[in-house]
Amino acid sequence: MLGYTSKAQRSYADHSVLATGNWFKIGVLGEGMYKIDATTLAGMGLVSGQINSSAIRIYGNGGAMLPESNAVARPDDLVENAIEIQDGGDGIFSGSDYLIFYAPGPQQWLKDSANQRFTHVKNLYSDTAFYFITVAAAGSGGGTGGGPVFGPAKRVSIQPSVTGQPNRTVTSYQEHQFYENDLSNLLSSGKQWYGESFSNNGIGTLSKSFTLNWPASNAGATSYFRTAVAARTVAAASGFKVTVAGQSVPNIS
Repeated sequence: MLGYTSKAQRSYADHSVLATGNWFKIGVLGEGMYKIDATTLAGMGLVSGQINSSAIRIYGNGGAMLPESNAVARPDDLVENAIEIQDGGDGIFSGSDYLIFYAPGPQQWLKDSANQRFTHVKNLYSDTAFYFITVAAAGSGGGTGGGPVFGPAKRVSIQPSVTGQPNRTVTSYQEHQFYENDLSNLLSSGKQWYGESFSNNGIGTLSKSFTLNWPASNAGATSYFRTAVAARTVAAASGFKVTVAGQSVPNIS
């Protein structure tokens, strides 16, 4: 007799939030705080006339690649993002009013606690993360059979003020950047891509320089450099020589 383990089924949303109402799609290329003013929102044509601040909502799931493992939890629909609205306190989004929301962008940074570093995961399928804006008051929607009913809009919560003297002063932080262009696929198949090519065939070049913008970097601070390269040659050895800010790092055979 074969035994088996019974697992509870996942529950799914009855309807997508996009099933009802008017929506506007926006794209972001990188991580950051994004600002949308009243003029821009009105120009989207989501509503005509007065815009109630409490009805503005933004949905999006970040933009990074979905995990390949089916065992990793993930939302089955768009999730609402908390936003901050500056409307002067009158509850009407107009004039010079604006909203702010945070977007992580299409690329992902993973924390490496063991080595005290970060590693990036580039989105192989899109360079843009998309968010969806709607104006829908709480309780609106088609309901069962006709779309979702919206609850109270998510807003950035106000944290209580902290009194007393600080016990730590932060004067620096760890910056991390990556440079990666998907230009070459050695097999013309699969998801392993490389960037600029080096060649001595008379057409290409054997030397390239790349510049990263690091304003106000700390002189003497330790930097970590990570690279991924590939080479193929016929009847000869090959390798890479890398220098960072004029200092050589170990050659790659």
